[in-house]
Amino acid sequence: MIKKILSLLFVLCTLAAPARTVYPLSEEWRFQFGHENNADRARYVSLPHTWNGDALAGVYPYLRTQGLYFRSLYAPQEWTGKRLFLRFGGVESTADIFVNGNYVASHRGAGVAFTVEITDHLIRGRRNELMVAVSNVPRGDVMPTATERNLYGGISRQVELLVTDPIAISPLYHGSEGLFILTDMVEPERAEGRAILHLSVPTPQAVAITLKAYDASGKCCAEQRRTLKSNYDYSRPIEIPFAILNPKPWSPEEPSLYRFTATVSGGENYDQVEVTTGLRCLSLTAGGGLRINGRRVDLRALSPAYDHPACASLMGPEEIDADLELLEEVGANALFSPAGPHAPYLYSACDKRGLLARIDLPFTRTAYLSDLNYYSSPEFEEQGVELLRAIIAQHMNNPSVVIWGLFTDLKINDPKLLAYLKRLNAVAHEMDPTRPTLATSNQDGEINFITDAIAWHQQLGWERGRGEDLSLWIGTMAEKWSHLSSAIHYSAEGFIHQQPDSYEKPAPYTLELPERRQSRFHELYMAQLSKDSTSLLWGHWVDGLSDYGSARRDEGINGSGLVSFDRRTRKDAFYLFRARWNAKKMTLHLADKRWVERPAQPQQLHIYASETADSVWMTINNDTMQLVRVAPNLYFSEEFIPQRENHVVVRMGQMKDEMFFRCGSELKEPQPQAPLRIAGPGWIN
Repeated sequence: MIKKILSLLFVLCTLAAPARTVYPLSEEWRFQFGHENNADRARYVSLPHTWNGDALAGVYPYLRTQGLYFRSLYAPQEWTGKRLFLRFGGVESTADIFVNGNYVASHRGAGVAFTVEITDHLIRGRRNELMVAVSNVPRGDVMPTATERNLYGGISRQVELLVTDPIAISPLYHGSEGLFILTDMVEPERAEGRAILHLSVPTPQAVAITLKAYDASGKCCAEQRRTLKSNYDYSRPIEIPFAILNPKPWSPEEPSLYRFTATVSGGENYDQVEVTTGLRCLSLTAGGGLRINGRRVDLRALSPAYDHPACASLMGPEEIDADLELLEEVGANALFSPAGPHAPYLYSACDKRGLLARIDLPFTRTAYLSDLNYYSSPEFEEQGVELLRAIIAQHMNNPSVVIWGLFTDLKINDPKLLAYLKRLNAVAHEMDPTRPTLATSNQDGEINFITDAIAWHQQLGWERGRGEDLSLWIGTMAEKWSHLSSAIHYSAEGFIHQQPDSYEKPAPYTLELPERRQSRFHELYMAQLSKDSTSLLWGHWVDGLSDYGSARRDEGINGSGLVSFDRRTRKDAFYLFRARWNAKKMTLHLADKRWVERPAQPQQLHIYASETADSVWMTINNDTMQLVRVAPNLYFSEEFIPQRENHVVVRMGQMKDEMFFRCGSELKEPQPQAPLRIAGPGWIN
């Protein structure tokens, strides 16, 4: 009797054990460049890997070339009858996969995962040879065709081997888990939604499906079962409605998460996947802005870099968490990915932190006249559509992701472009009917009426025009274009090591990009945008959080970040945004501390301060100096004639900041400069 009970328990445990097994393939890879003729020179590497890891340190030049990755893989005889898949977390930016010298599949596009089936290519009972040919060489059929950001090359994310039964929740649906949770309604007493499940069933047969939802405590709060007959068309997804009583909606203030599992069984086949998501409803309208569960959320967003000098594009949880802490310190409540997705960990962290995110298709135009952003070829257009589908499928379950971006700064120079953009917009809504689409535009015309919302890329008052032009633009938008859902996108470069005595408005492709240029630009925008009393602009998208690698720049870096590339130095503009955006962390900051050696000429100092009941006051060499509040969070000193050595102290309540600078030393000669002035509400011309 005991023997029979033990046998029964063994059978039950066997049936309950998930048939899907995931094996990480991070080690034992060998790498060589495609131009190296002798495979004996291949060196061992671990994944993720890039061949440009040392380029940022100047050890090697930045290379856009081909790399070859090799690995042996033993397939035991017990895998006979199983299905085998290789899942790549991402490559930069194209990959061709071979097994035992036979071509299996290709993938085009960085930043997204993809899965290939190798069931019929692996020989059981022996070692098999994998080869992956990766290239980051520019191609006219792979987005982005125009970019300033480095594509470092290599297998930049993890690789896994998936072993499943013949019936499986499809690993092949655009590199996703094959399970999607859509929320239709969230009320205090009840939430309703749908699970969309993609199955892979090679041989027609009946299957049973079980969907379960678990709250944060691990309690099962919803369960649904479906049985599909053998004649079901498994090329179509299965939709399973569900309801959760007394739900905890996901919001930036309370980012509550639920865990969903989908189980499929048929005969001796069994498979299960799990996703984590949140229950929330979105809307974006011209009058109402972006609303989450009915409440308006005005976005203050920065774009994190895709790279770090310590690891190039191989940023892991430690680097990503550090960036998110900087983003939260500055007071941003959102981020955006303008050149395709960041690592999946970033969005999972946003889910938990309550940060909002936007992910863009890397369909961009740069300022380089030689760059072609759009190729009206079937290959280019299909790759863009497939890349968009993969982006959406792989991030649909992230409640923090609220917007899909489709293109940036495109110029209409091909009659086929508008038709293609409309196709992209239709694909986005077909894939995900719950989220709005957005375009970043610096053009007039029909291109601005394709997506659900527009982020206007404006540089008014600095590269062209006057500071007041931005206020005039806002007024015109409110008067004539209030029916559009409008946000604003802006940026300016500035390097902390550039501290010239004077500078003009930037000329195109200028190499002089001092920190003060960036500070003055953002001061101007802060002042002018504070006049948007009607809340016409529902989002401020600022590029970016930190500087990033750009081999196309003479410096090797794009300096548009509020933080230096190594994340060690917060630029002055960082404190300006923190004073304006972060009400929880008090800010008092004297700008231009790094401009230590100055010419002997009139000076005017800038102070960034949180809005409090405490007054802001300043002393220079122990003499009190008058300050003028020229805009919220922004103060100017009166003009003064500096001494040879100057000690400046600024106070607000118990807070204090100070700096030291010299004027007229042997290091500097007085330079002619237009007189400074304290301006009124329309300051900075």
